[in-house]
Amino acid sequence: MTRAIAHPRTRYPWFVDIPTRFADNDQYAHMNNAVYFAFFDTAISLLLAREVGYDFGGDRFDAVVENQCTYLRSIRFPEVVTAGVGVGHVGRSSARFEVGLFVGDEPDARAQGWFMQVRCARASGRPVELEAEWRAAFERLRVIE
Repeated sequence: MTRAIAHPRTRYPWFVDIPTRFADNDQYAHMNNAVYFAFFDTAISLLLAREVGYDFGGDRFDAVVENQCTYLRSIRFPEVVTAGVGVGHVGRSSARFEVGLFVGDEPDARAQGWFMQVRCARASGRPVELEAEWRAAFERLRVIE
């Protein structure tokens, strides 16, 4: 298997800092792998709240249907993670959010991956078309290839 190449910070158009917690470290003295997915989820949720006004209690919700993470270098408490987020693909009712996790001013991601989310009606749980304002925001937030 070939080793993944770390994505550069310049790939991502949107950033948020997330502090690590002591409890994030595992018995191997690095951040537990599940915490990386929690950082992805937090970063994407903050992007949606700040950039498209996501209403977490509204009549629509976003279901994660697929995700992936490539671990490149460990992150440890008390480091502060800077999550870079961009939109890699937009479908009729879905979007693929790409995330890179950085520490300090490092130019390359320590971990990177993506979440595929589908917009759904809360009452039925069925997919619904993305709102026009979401599509416009997602176009502004495209990853930079």
